Amino acid sequence: MKAELPKKHKNFFFLKSEADFNNGLNDIRNQTETLTDFEIMLKIQQLIATFGDSHTYLGWYPTLKPELYLPIGVYPFSDGVFILSASKEYSTLIGKRLTKINGHPIEKVIDSLNTLITDENIALKKDFFPKFIASTQVLDFFKFGASGSYSLEVEDENNNVTTHPILSSIVGKQFVSVPINNLPYSWLQKKTAFTKKYFKEDKILHVVYNSCVPISIIRNNGKDDSLKFEDFQEQIFNDLKESDVDKLLFDMRFNGGGNSIYGTGFVNELSRKNINQTGKLFVVIGRSTFSSAILNTLDFKKKTNAIIIGEETGGKPNHYGEVRTFKLPGSKLSVQYSTKYFKNSESEINTIVPDVKIEITFKDFINGKDPIYEWVKNHSGG
Repeated sequence: MKAELPKKHKNFFFLKSEADFNNGLNDIRNQTETLTDFEIMLKIQQLIATFGDSHTYLGWYPTLKPELYLPIGVYPFSDGVFILSASKEYSTLIGKRLTKINGHPIEKVIDSLNTLITDENIALKKDFFPKFIASTQVLDFFKFGASGSYSLEVEDENNNVTTHPILSSIVGKQFVSVPINNLPYSWLQKKTAFTKKYFKEDKILHVVYNSCVPISIIRNNGKDDSLKFEDFQEQIFNDLKESDVDKLLFDMRFNGGGNSIYGTGFVNELSRKNINQTGKLFVVIGRSTFSSAILNTLDFKKKTNAIIIGEETGGKPNHYGEVRTFKLPGSKLSVQYSTKYFKNSESEINTIVPDVKIEITFKDFINGKDPIYEWVKNHSGG
């Protein structure tokens, strides 16, 4: 790690010095007799995270054991962290706001988990911790475990607070989820690379762009069909020409990146269409908007009259990227590192702030309401 990461990275010491890195590794090395392999890994990752490149990290995720997860799934809404799913025996927790784990306030738990990623912005932190907050391995590393036992404090809609013991178990098909009247379209399509739907009654063409990739798998009549992006792009332009489209909503709130060339080509073509007017073209960004999706957001800002709505992005405009990996010879763990620096803004901002900030509440979510779509639908004028 000491020899290869600085040598392979484009500019690993842009924020802190080589001495800081070497001293940090030496400090961990001096603790190896009292630390487990897992603790060593996380301490190394914490060290790497302080050097400022969110694309560079130690691949510790595969070491997490599925049987050592608390059987819950959470999501941070604007009004708190809510439990959206759980195994059947803990189904009473679903829909409750999570306030404490083993007596520790949820805010303290979140702050600790987020030391495992680069401190770029709040949005990136919101996107990160839900993936690992249920891992008892991670909770134990931060001393939130209590001799192998765990309890969750939750609050219901009437502000009643209760505490529930919970055991780790493998997350399987027995999971049940919060009842939702009608899942918002963008959430319904979260696992699809790109797709679209024309809402005739509102004259809105809602394009969901979740991944900057050349092909998307679309489910049609019980079968999976592949769709090339260039064909998808042509379909969008045909819709704009043949349907009564008053507004185009281009949704990248769940886009973690890929290759920006597809989106850039689309924006270049779209900029010449009649829909490229203030009040007719809208772009959605959010905490999961990262990497190449950041570049495509900037394409929209520079080349179109789009109104940007949603939440701050997880990624920042100027960043290191174009990642590669190498393996550590002893542990066989992968290390991801950046080989290129992307400068897309003259100012060193740590996120893209939307023109109109709109966050979803838990109540909106369970009622199938997308406040972003509703805002676009009701928006008039420039």
